[in-house]
Amino acid sequence: MRRSTLYITLIILVLAVSQTGCLKEDAYEIRSITADPAEVAAGSTTTITVEVGKAAGRQQVQHTDTVSVRLSAPLGVSVTPVILGFEEDIGDNTLRIVMRPGAVLPRSFSFEVTVPPSAPKGEMKLTATMQFKARTDTREVIVLVK
Repeated sequence: MRRSTLYITLIILVLAVSQTGCLKEDAYEIRSITADPAEVAAGSTTTITVEVGKAAGRQQVQHTDTVSVRLSAPLGVSVTPVILGFEEDIGDNTLRIVMRPGAVLPRSFSFEVTVPPSAPKGEMKLTATMQFKARTDTREVIVLVK
């Protein structure tokens, strides 16, 4: 009787730990946002790359997940989403992807940003917003217009 109670307790504990771990691993976040080049002349283009990965746990997709990334820029700045693989341009400077189980993370999303010729010199702030289910994560990158 004691041995069976121990086994049942152990099984319940293992299930509880594994379920808690799965819930934490399902949260995605923006891991990085970069501009290449980080300094541009007015009228030039830079590429913004946003990397999305898991907030914790294995950097691998466990379930079929849909993630979208939007890049916001100041008025007059042109943003063009770049299709690198299976992403879909859904408008409003937003890329969406349906990731299948087993896919390796982080996942990169790219945007071509063209600074207008009339842009003032100085720092230009761009904002990336990642959406996964009800979770939103936002990060900024600064591009220097010279």
